Amino acid sequence: MTKFLAMVQFFYIVVSVFGGIAAFGSSGFIVAISGALSPIIAWFGGAGMRGALFAKESNQKITGIVAGAVFLMVSLFWINYTGYWIGLFDITISGPIWSGFGFAIGFVLTTKKHADNKFG
Repeated sequence: MTKFLAMVQFFYIVVSVFGGIAAFGSSGFIVAISGALSPIIAWFGGAGMRGALFAKESNQKITGIVAGAVFLMVSLFWINYTGYWIGLFDITISGPIWSGFGFAIGFVLTTKKHADNKFG
């Protein structure tokens, strides 16, 4: 099951990167870079926050929660500032919502085994 959850997260990252690369043709360079990196930063914040909840020491938990929130805020500010949006099939999703999905995917789908770097 952990491999499946890891593959869902990997799929989100791949779609985000290719979406950012595809935006390079119709948008500026900075918009394309924010479209590729901001969702990954948000996902990283969510996965890190969930991993911190599995920590044994309370200072690690607090640091992880604060770092996850900071990563999410930076991601949302950057992608909102550039005005990025992603189109999947006939659905158009704004950049902040797409980054919010990334944070949620990272937070919900990260398991204790992922946090311990055990994928087998």
